Order: sequence, then structure tokens, then C-alpha cells
Amino acid sequence: MAKPAKTAKTTTARRALVVAGMHRSGTSAMARLLSLSGATLPERVMAPAADNPAGFWEPWEMVALNDRILASFDSSWDDVFTLRLADHAAALKSTFLDDAKAFVKANYGAADLLVIKDPRASVLAPFWREALTESGIEPLYVIMVRNPLAVAQSLSKRNAFSTQKSVLLWTSYMLAVERDTRGFDRLFVDYDAMLDDWRTALAAVESALGQALPRSADAAAADIDGFLHRSLRHHEASSEDLSARADVWSGARIVFEWFEAAARGKAPPAKILDAVAAEILALDAAMGEVCADMRRDMAQWQVQAQLTSAVQAELDAAGVLLGKMHAEADAARQAAEGARIATDEVRQHAAAVQRQVDKDIAALQADVAIWRQRAAAEQSRAAIFQRSRDQFEREFIVADQRAAELQALAQEQAADIAGLRHAVWSMQTSTSWRLTAPLRRAILLVRRR
Repeated sequence: MAKPAKTAKTTTARRALVVAGMHRSGTSAMARLLSLSGATLPERVMAPAADNPAGFWEPWEMVALNDRILASFDSSWDDVFTLRLADHAAALKSTFLDDAKAFVKANYGAADLLVIKDPRASVLAPFWREALTESGIEPLYVIMVRNPLAVAQSLSKRNAFSTQKSVLLWTSYMLAVERDTRGFDRLFVDYDAMLDDWRTALAAVESALGQALPRSADAAAADIDGFLHRSLRHHEASSEDLSARADVWSGARIVFEWFEAAARGKAPPAKILDAVAAEILALDAAMGEVCADMRRDMAQWQVQAQLTSAVQAELDAAGVLLGKMHAEADAARQAAEGARIATDEVRQHAAAVQRQVDKDIAALQADVAIWRQRAAAEQSRAAIFQRSRDQFEREFIVADQRAAELQALAQEQAADIAGLRHAVWSMQTSTSWRLTAPLRRAILLVRRR
């Protein structure tokens, strides 16, 4: 694992972990590894696809902006002569720099530690460094290293590129990103080594960053182990495989050996790369315009092919529609013939149905009349019942009042009887009553005679 290009100093400034390197070199895996360790991904990232089901982890807005920059000087992401692209982008920064800064603000807000990844930015490194610097963000470049033959195998499957083109494209990307990050904070990470030992890769990032990542390796281990595994590596190649290929440009082998050493922390002198870059630039001077013409022709051919495909699709759709119209016309003719034959039967049936409907309506109307009569009778009975009820309630009130009067009279009579009984008792218990007892008995006997 590479050591940082210069001794990193702990800082409180905003930082960006710029994951760089050639397409299909493990940049997506590294971006996700850093985000699982607490660094901030952009707000809007590209969705996973068949060629990268684990996710790209790169912002589609940045990809679109980089494509616009490249297209502005008749280039594209697969231009094998990428060493001249940084100068072209610098010349056009007044057109695109504000868009780049707006992208950073919209996707990262005030985050302190950013993850920025789009392999296209590897050949536009000075442009994006200026956009980050003007946004108050200091970049640390995490440059992914992978055998160009493994990259070529992946591009062959995805884009049907020849091995020769893919290897030359890899070489140009790696030379460009090394040249344009020289003298700035950076480290080189071997993709295969990272898959085998991600903890060491993260330790190298922290060393180059001069501070610990927000989420420790132990805290993130379960998530990282669930994401980062050998199944991400679909294509492999060794240094011996590269050396054995006589059809591969020798400059690619020299560049790969340099980056392998840099990933181990023992980068050879940069003049080795400069010599290879000079060869590509010389080839660019001789063949660059020819390749540009071919790209333009290819682009026009692709546009024409798309137009032809669109026209063919319209013709196919028209043919389908015409066939459908013929079928509908035949069906309509058959239906008309059948309708003509069945017209009398339909009319007779309709008349019979109408007669039955009329009968049913008449029967319903009769039933309605009967129910109305019954309803009127019920209303009369209800009125009589109501009058009887009202009379009963009046009589009940009168009876209740009479009962109250009788109860009051009974109470008065009971009081009178009680008074008489008391008077009799008082008289019978009096002294005069006892003294006159013989006289009363004599009177009683006289009366009995």
C-alpha cells in the first residue's frame, strides 16, 4: 500500500477524497469503502447497472458535466490521447467552472469530508482541483491501480473494446492523473490488495489524510465485509501475463511496473513516466487528428444509426398499425354481414321484449296502486289509534286526580277515627267512667227487659 506523496498535516479544513484512476480499476469499490467509513457521498449518485451491480457511487451530474467538457473539444471518455485534455479543460474553465462549484455545493452541502469519484476527472484533475479549492476544499487523491489486462477484459465485455485500445487508454489515464497530481497529497492503492486487506487500505488513507476517518474500521467492519469481497473481481491478470503479451505496447508495462511500485510505497523516479508520456504525445501529434476525425465520423454514424433505427421503428409500428386496421376492417365487414342477416330476428326479439316490459310495468303500476290504498288505510287506523290514545291519556289524568282526592279524604277520615278512638279511650279510662259503671249496667238491664 502506498505512502502519501508528502507528509500530511492534521487540518480542520474541509477535505475531499478524490478517488481517481482508470475506469474498471476499482474506483467504485474504493468510493463505497470510504463512504462506509464515514465520508460523505454526493446527494445524487448513479443507479447500479448490469456492469456494476454493487453500484458506481459516482454522481450523474458530475459525469454529465465531464462529458460536456470533453465533448466541447471533440473528445470523450474513451479518447486514448487523454494527456492533452487537462490543458483543453483549463482553457475552457470560464465556461464550466461555475457549474462544477455549483455541483459541489448542491451535492455535499457543508460536509467536512467528501468522496468524489468519476474516472473522467482523472484526466481533468487540474480543473476539478480548482473547483474544489475555490469551494474551500482541499483534495487528497486516492489513485487506484489495476493490471491493464484485467481492465481490458472488463472493457471488452462491457464495451467490446480491443485489448490494444483498452491498454493504451489505461496508460493515458494513469499518466495523466499521476502527472497532474504530482506534488499534491495523494496515495496509490492496489485494487487486488484492497480486496484482500481493506483495513490496510483504510489505514493508508488515514495516514495520507492526517486524521482518522469518521467511522472506525471496527465499527464499519460488518458493513464493509458485507460489501467488499472477492466476487467484485470478475477479471484477473498478473504482471507475468502482461509481460507475455507481445501485442501489448511496452510503454504500458513500464507504466504498470511504476504504479505497482508506487502502490507498495516505493515509487521510482517520475522521469520514467515522462518518457512514456512523451511517446504518447508524439503519437498524438501524428495520429490525434486522424483519431478525432474517426471519432466524429463514428459519432455521426451513431446519430445516423439512431435515426435509421427510429425510422425503422416507426415503419414497423406503421406496419403493425396497418395490419391491425386491415383486421379491424375485415371484422367490421363480417360484423355488418352478420348484422344484416340478424336484423329481423333482432327486431322481433326487441318487440317481444318491449311487450313483456309493458306487461311488467302495468303489473307494477297495479301493485303500486294497491300498496297506496293499503298505506292510506293504515294511515286512517293510525289516526284513530292516536285519537283513542289521546282520550285515554285525558281520562287517566282525571282518574289520577280523583285517586289523589280520595287518598286525601281517606287520610282525613283516618285522622277523625283516630281522634274518636282517643276520645273513647280517654273517657273509658276516666274516674267518672268508673264511678258510673253500675248505673250503666242497670240501664242496660232495664233496656233488655
